[in-house]
Amino acid sequence: MSFLKKLAKNMGWEIRTEEDIVIPGIEQGLKDIEEGNIFYAKNADDMIQQILK
Repeated sequence: MSFLKKLAKNMGWEIRTEEDIVIPGIEQGLKDIEEGNIFYAKNADDMIQQILK
């Protein structure tokens, strides 16, 4: 594997994994909404209580 990485680097190629790819904030937010990773708070105090749980 290291041979392939060296070869790619010498050829000017870039090897990236899914973890290396940065998702823009708006796309991450839309993904969170689709997955249901959203929470509702009545007010700021309720939000703080949810965060501290």
